[in-house]
Amino acid sequence: MGRLLCFWLLVFTGAVSGISIFNVTHGGHVYFKETITIHTDPLISWRHNNSLVGQFYNETSQCFDQYTGRCNVTRDGSLRLQDLTYADEGIYEMTAESKENATLIETSTHLLRVYSEVSAVSLTISTTEWLWDGEDSVSLKCSALGSDISFSWNLDGKTLPLSSRYNFSQISSPPSSILTISPVSRLDNGSFTCTVSNEFNNVTSEEVTLQLAWRPEGDIQCSAEPAGEWVSLACSWPGGNPSAQVTYKFSGWPAEVGTDRYGQYVSTNFHGKELICKGQQLDRASQCVLLFGCLNGSYPSVEAKPSKGLSGGETAGIVIGVIFGLTTIIAITVLIVLSRKNFSERRTGMQQALSLMEATHSPITSVLICHTALGTAGILVYTSVYVIRP
Repeated sequence: MGRLLCFWLLVFTGAVSGISIFNVTHGGHVYFKETITIHTDPLISWRHNNSLVGQFYNETSQCFDQYTGRCNVTRDGSLRLQDLTYADEGIYEMTAESKENATLIETSTHLLRVYSEVSAVSLTISTTEWLWDGEDSVSLKCSALGSDISFSWNLDGKTLPLSSRYNFSQISSPPSSILTISPVSRLDNGSFTCTVSNEFNNVTSEEVTLQLAWRPEGDIQCSAEPAGEWVSLACSWPGGNPSAQVTYKFSGWPAEVGTDRYGQYVSTNFHGKELICKGQQLDRASQCVLLFGCLNGSYPSVEAKPSKGLSGGETAGIVIGVIFGLTTIIAITVLIVLSRKNFSERRTGMQQALSLMEATHSPITSVLICHTALGTAGILVYTSVYVIRP
């Protein structure tokens, strides 16, 4: 081993010249070609690191020990060696002697290096669970077989950029490269590959993708926006990966499920109803509620105009008008009392609902849509939308 190491050093430093260097893959064969011309029967010997490999003598080729059945020495001094193993690496020396007087006729020296092509490349990941952006860490391990191999990492087919989040380490047996990402980021959302190379070939692994996750923006939002004679109701919780599941439930309607957002248009006639929005993203949940009712019972004012004196017919008309007016006022008064009573009941119900939602720590928003009617010469309808945020 010491002699081989010294010879390698001499070769690579240029101190030894006139030798042939052979690079052969594991399991292959090598042919050391010689051109010795001896008319008499020669004695040709081959040695590997000073151990006898084979000889040609009396017109016969003979191989020894572990080379039996794998080698052949010919009369011109050439040696063929097959089924190479890593143990076959080293220095091969040939000597040719005359059988008649044992005179050394010729010598030659060769260097054999046995390599393995890159094979059995595999890329594995330490976990297949969801990895939260900015929180979790993960390790990728690239392993392969082969001689003098090197590793390179790629993301979406491009060389992995320099980052303090990327840390590399290597294992010698079996040859492996380990990439540790701490913490993971949305920038890692792509396909990782590992390429293993040596001077014979290179092989790229299968792709591995991280299961990255990040939170939606804030909490789920309930919304109600006037749209003419309709109101646009919606539940939204966008921005997450994987996308949040949103459940939309409006009083009296079946629940609907969407991704990130779900909405519908409804008529404005839904006092006392509610919109419940629920969001679910992996292990996180969020909920909001909209309660609908009337803010107050205000009516538009009616401006009175002054008179300049009355005739008999006008007086009679006033009397009739007063009677009719009194009747109208009484009717309106009754309506106002009933309206306020109904609103008080709705408001009490809303307060109870508010107390209930506060007790369960759920965000709540009240949307108060009011309709006001008045008129002896027709009905005037006013609609107002009030949104009270928590």
